[in-house]
Amino acid sequence: MDCFSGQCFKALALILLVVFCPSVGSAQELLMAGFGGGKIDSASFVVGDGRHAVTVGVAGKSLGAAQLVGAPVAPVKKVSDPISRLVVFEMPSPLKGAFKLANRAPTGGLLRTPGGDLGGRILARVDRVSGKFLPFTLLQLGYDGNPPTPGTPLLDAKGSVAGIAYEAVGAKGGYALPVEVLQRVLAEVGQGKGVQRAWLGLKLNPASGQPRVTRTVNGSPANRAGLLAGDLLVEVGGVRVLDYGDAVNEFFLLRSGQPTQVRVKRGGAEKVLEMVPVMAKR
Repeated sequence: MDCFSGQCFKALALILLVVFCPSVGSAQELLMAGFGGGKIDSASFVVGDGRHAVTVGVAGKSLGAAQLVGAPVAPVKKVSDPISRLVVFEMPSPLKGAFKLANRAPTGGLLRTPGGDLGGRILARVDRVSGKFLPFTLLQLGYDGNPPTPGTPLLDAKGSVAGIAYEAVGAKGGYALPVEVLQRVLAEVGQGKGVQRAWLGLKLNPASGQPRVTRTVNGSPANRAGLLAGDLLVEVGGVRVLDYGDAVNEFFLLRSGQPTQVRVKRGGAEKVLEMVPVMAKR
């Protein structure tokens, strides 16, 4: 029988929580999410002040169909980012057991699921798949067991969320979203903007591998700030960029209307330019 919204489905959600997260206590809240068809697809967890729960959409399923399962109250709103497939549920009142978020994901080391029952070692940051650059870098992890359910928070040594399980790769491998992608989405949701892409108006050549500017768009933030063709990007928003993939990742994390500094190397000298990203046209 179909009981996607009934009591039996809530009972099933609780059973799955025990299966996937057997050692999770009341201190931190893990929920589940479904994307239609009467099936639980992803884990979900509460963040910040308890007014938001987040999950990851499953590839091929509609983000608009996302439903939160197991929460004591129904969300009043949901916002999704089609690029990262993150879905944020806004709650009418704070939920207990919110997870603390790290500022950025580490470059290496071990991440664990809540309760410490499953560990995943960061093997690399991946900026392309099958030769195609991604809009942001992913964490590649090797687990000591079966990969966790998508949407499961992955905690660093301090117990803060450093990544979110994304997709399994093989029997004991998988990709995870770095926490900075979630931080960016939550910041914009908190301002009531939805999820927007920021735009500077500069072009790079992915074939070169270097984060070197090939041109700027007339009237764009980069153009008005004085960025020139031939400038080599060194830092974006205070974060070092070494190649094209690094630059693309930092551009993705920018927020429209928030000033950022870009450090470039020009003619053997370094120069810092300040620019204000604008909202990208859809």
